[in-house]
Formats: sequence, structure tokens, C-alpha cells
Amino acid sequence: MREHAEQRDLGYDGERTYRLLFESHPQPMWVYDLSSLRFLAANHAAVSVYGYSEGEFKAMTILDIRPEEDIPRLLRNLEDSAQVRLDNAGRWRHRRKDGAIIDVEVVSHSFELEGRRAKLVSVRDVTAQLLAEQALREQARRDPLTGLLNHGAILEELQATIDRAGADGPFAVALADVDGLKQINDTYGHLTGDAALRKAARALLRDAALVGRYGGDEFLVVVDGADAGAGRGFARNVAAALREPALAVPAEGVTIRVGVTIGLAVHPTHGRTVRDLIRRADDEMYRERRSRYARERREAA
Repeated sequence: MREHAEQRDLGYDGERTYRLLFESHPQPMWVYDLSSLRFLAANHAAVSVYGYSEGEFKAMTILDIRPEEDIPRLLRNLEDSAQVRLDNAGRWRHRRKDGAIIDVEVVSHSFELEGRRAKLVSVRDVTAQLLAEQALREQARRDPLTGLLNHGAILEELQATIDRAGADGPFAVALADVDGLKQINDTYGHLTGDAALRKAARALLRDAALVGRYGGDEFLVVVDGADAGAGRGFARNVAAALREPALAVPAEGVTIRVGVTIGLAVHPTHGRTVRDLIRRADDEMYRERRSRYARERREAA
């Protein structure tokens, strides 16, 4: 009888220890019924992170904390993992009581609870981690001088625009070359040249969703949904913006007016691939530059 009493004491202590560990665990944890998907218990961390009281949790199912569009995937995952005892369920999105969506990593463990199948779930909030990773990925796509998309990223975006447009969707591609950048660098120094590049970038960003630094003094611009007429309008707007005093660059007591030469290509008229569109825009840019120089010589004569 003493032995039986000790076993009962051990059982009671084990249950009490389990309850203490569950309630005091720093990560959100809960138990739910595998048949009804209803919450059976939720610890203090779950209450704190999700904003529901324990009573509110017990009146809900695990579907109630999911964005609606994620529920089909969840149901498939539950079916696939029905026979798996330890389930590293990966990353999911959960909805808190205030409506905020958080990214979480989930590990669950199946077990028998009072004759029914249940799961013990442990959750780790990785929202901040994913945001930091996203920021690093975005930083790797940016040109450090201008903050624009870098060479590789703007080419990726141009290809994505081609894919979205399909065979016949119109959009314009522009190559913009900063006029006289080498002379500015040689005369006033690279800091002034860098300022000129940043001014040109600001002007290009006004009317275009996608702008990237294509080369040392060149920018690649995608004017989505634009035809040739709209593309020429974009070029005129950039030229007008660069005449504004705010976009002038002061250097050694003088004011440098930044200018750009722009060549346009239109999808699909001038090409259907990244290579063909850039080649056409490049040809047009140099044709525009030669034409401008010829006009300036005639005017000076």
C-alpha cells in the first residue's frame, strides 16, 4: 500500500511539474484536440502574445488564429501529419486578437489525452527575424550611392515586367546617361560627381516606379504600362525636373546643372527580351546625344 501511495505521489508530482513547465514556458504553447481542432489549454505566454484570455482560447479552434487564405494549407498539413508523432510544422502566419499578423515557427507533438488524440504545440515568433532578413536582402539589391536598385536587381525587375506584360503588353524602357559626369569628376572631384548622380536619380524617380543604376553614369528605367508617347512624356518631365533649382549641384562657387540623355525602347514594338530592349534604348540614347550635339554646333555657328 505504501508503494502504491508513492506511485500516486509521483504521478501527482509529475503532472504538477508538467503543468508548471507548460504554464511558465517563455514561448507560447497550447494543446488542441485533433478531431475538433478546439483549444484545450493555452499557457501564459500564448495569452500574452496573442491577446486572448485562456477562456477565449478554449472557445476557439486553431483555425480562428489563422489568416483565411492560409487555412487550406493548414488542413492539408494536418491530414499529412496525422500519423506523425513529432511534427516540425515549419513557418506559419498567425493572427493575434488585435488583427496583427505574425510569422511563427511551430513544433507540435501528438499524444493521447484522456482517451482522445491531441497535439501539444510550441510557437516561436520570428516576425522580427524575418523582417531583418528581408531588410538584408533588400539592402543587397540596392546601389549604396543612390539607394536605387542595383544593376542585377533592375535587370530582374525588367524581366519580371516582361513576364507580366505577356506577348503584347506595352511598357517603355529608358536608358538615361548623366551628361558630362567624367568632366564633373575631373573638374570638381568625385564628391560633386556623386551629388550629380543622386540629383539625376531623384529626377528619374518622380515619374517611374522602377529605376536602377545600370552602370557608372547610366540608369535603367522601366515605365510600366506606357507606350511610346508616354515614354517621351516621361523623358520631357525628367528634363524639366532637372532644370529646377533644387536639383542643381553647388561646387566651388558655381552651380552645376545636371543633365541626362535618355534613349527609349517600347515593348513589344522594339523587342521582347531584356537584351533587345536595352540594346534599342542604348542606340536611341546615343542617337539623341549625336542629334543634340549637332543642334548645339549649328546654334553656335
